[in-house]
Amino acid sequence: MTNKLLISGLYSGPSPSAGIGVARAIRESYPNIKIIGMDYWAGSSGLHHDVFDETIVHPSWDLMDLDTHKTFIQTVLDEGGYYIPTLDLETIWLAKNIGYHPRLLSPATSALRAASKPYASVTEFLPFGVPETLTINCHETEIHDFCRRSAWRLWLKGPYHDASFIGNWQTFSAQRSHLSMKWSSDKLFLQAHKKGVEESICFSAKEGQLLDAVYMRKRVTTPDGKTWSGKIEPLETYLREHLAVAVKNINWSGGAEIELLKDSDGKLWFMEMNPRFPAWIFGTAIAGINLPAMLFEAFTGLKPEVTSSPRSNQFTRVVTEIPVLEHTPLPLVSEPLHGQISMSGKYGAGMASLVDIIDKDSREVEHKFAAAVSEADDLILISDVEPYLRDEISEARPTPERLVLPGMLQKNFSAIKEFLIENKSIGFVAGYSIKTNPDEVFCKSARNAGMLGECISMLEVKRAVETGWNKSEIILNGPAKWWPMSMESFDGLYAVFADSVEELKRLIQSNRSDQVWGVRLKIPGFKSRFGIEIDTPAKFNELCQVISEIPSHIKFGVHLHLASNLIGNSHWQDAVESMLVWALNIEAATSKKVSVIDMGGGYHPRDLFTIPWTEIVAFMRQSLEHVERVIIEPGRAMTQDAMALVTTIVDVRRTGDLPVEIVVDTCIAELPLIGVYPHRFFLQKPGQTLVKIGNGRTKVLGRICMEDDIVSNGLDLPDDIAIGDRIIIGDAGAYERSMSYEFGRGGY
Repeated sequence: MTNKLLISGLYSGPSPSAGIGVARAIRESYPNIKIIGMDYWAGSSGLHHDVFDETIVHPSWDLMDLDTHKTFIQTVLDEGGYYIPTLDLETIWLAKNIGYHPRLLSPATSALRAASKPYASVTEFLPFGVPETLTINCHETEIHDFCRRSAWRLWLKGPYHDASFIGNWQTFSAQRSHLSMKWSSDKLFLQAHKKGVEESICFSAKEGQLLDAVYMRKRVTTPDGKTWSGKIEPLETYLREHLAVAVKNINWSGGAEIELLKDSDGKLWFMEMNPRFPAWIFGTAIAGINLPAMLFEAFTGLKPEVTSSPRSNQFTRVVTEIPVLEHTPLPLVSEPLHGQISMSGKYGAGMASLVDIIDKDSREVEHKFAAAVSEADDLILISDVEPYLRDEISEARPTPERLVLPGMLQKNFSAIKEFLIENKSIGFVAGYSIKTNPDEVFCKSARNAGMLGECISMLEVKRAVETGWNKSEIILNGPAKWWPMSMESFDGLYAVFADSVEELKRLIQSNRSDQVWGVRLKIPGFKSRFGIEIDTPAKFNELCQVISEIPSHIKFGVHLHLASNLIGNSHWQDAVESMLVWALNIEAATSKKVSVIDMGGGYHPRDLFTIPWTEIVAFMRQSLEHVERVIIEPGRAMTQDAMALVTTIVDVRRTGDLPVEIVVDTCIAELPLIGVYPHRFFLQKPGQTLVKIGNGRTKVLGRICMEDDIVSNGLDLPDDIAIGDRIIIGDAGAYERSMSYEFGRGGY
């Protein structure tokens, strides 16, 4: 039995496990060792590879008797056999259930904890940057803050495997549900994306002693980002020294791979540490640094029968056919085939069922890097809503009903008024976006705060004039601003920004008396349906020729229309800088000087006053000397959290005693953007105070017969939730108000 080696993980598809590579590497140095391959799915094609003397197929993890499997592994080890696992979850299970064994070539629980996601403490000993990370078992407001801060360029990662790129809230919500269901776990985390090339360090170690290590640069990858071809290099001295210290401090045993990303500045970022050899491990044997053989020698004391010699420092994979072993037939075809191979193949069928077992006694992970969420707005919302909920008032008022929150309204518009007064000397101006919420109370509050009115149609201009603005205080934007054509156009506005060259030509021919005419630019490199294209010399020259025809008495402006809420503040600031460069080019190519810069709207309520406006304006004035006014258009930031919607529970559906679904009397007609960004939820039971609700197991369904009428995918509602209880949905202003529509009410 001393010459017997068991190796698991034989899947050999596009995203293979490492079992075959480990076996080939050890076979090269120990041609007479008995190697037994082991897997948990009969469809793992590596079972048929001739590198193995024997193969074993166990039941899938969700069907296996784990006590029996533990006894099997323990017997192999106690009788003198050695075992190298190459599956992450299996390695963790072995550490918890077998513990230390001199013939188990894998790390102990304490070492695994130091390398575990999402906050690997091993990074304390390594000279790598660590991307900002957030575990998602926190409030959704905090998650949304993190997404915006990461410019909506981030990854949602599973507890052990899987990663999905997240570019918006809808994708996050869908992938969160998918991964939570797949892994039966909510221990998911978000990690900020870093742009660069993927590289790796692979090493082997015994009881805290580094045996050897290599550096691998990917050359060809699969569509999933898996290594297909790579280049092996010796590890630089400073990296080897840091790695040796890390291995010693966490007392690592076995193989491992540290996945890195090198950015354009050459900085290395730590992505994750895998507690096993990578699938490309035979590449180290090709390069003459046979890491699996070194590991086997260190644990067994057996000298290699054949010394590895370098053949090339580069490797690649090929696809080939091999004969199927008679005693291990292929499984029957199961439909649908696609979508089952990855989970049932690489990781073994039912391996996700191990997550609950492994995590049962796991320690709670500290929320590092997490932004603190202020409760001040929640307190204002509660104080605004509770008077409505008093029985003597609410019983006579039907739901759903949208409420203006006077406390939040006053807070928001007082803040913008104070901000404008403080920044008046630098020409800073705000325009209230009428389309965001045309309700009179918001329009008048904006006017009283000293904001201009920003409109996208003649109807909105009419609304602005009716609620107190002079025509000379109105900005006109948008692709169809003269609609309805049947209305007489309002002349003498403060500013009009053209959305196309053709529109600008018509504006010049109109003899209007507005103060400012400008252009909305479509900044190259930023995706938008709005603005004038300037990404080719011909288009830019055509625009400049028309701008030169603007009468000298009309001031000229440039407008940017990109929502920082959707692309993130850092990405938005890049767009602003790009806009300024294009504005300079326009000045150089025409006789017009830029007098007005309009940076548009789309600011999240929690971001508006965190943006470094003073620095941005100072930079603009250094670049564009003739700028008199700098405009922003914060409609959403003023109104999104200044409204709430009250809804009543009309049905409760249970599994046993637990509520799994409730139906409420509101729907996506009143909340058309309920899935686009997070909303705060509060519960009020009769005679009780208003309490905030977090994420949980109970799905909230809307009242109408549409599949997508889902108000929430899961709230943490009490077991005694009942028909008649009320839920208050915060953040229901702005577009949730202006884009709501009549549906399911029996109207015509």
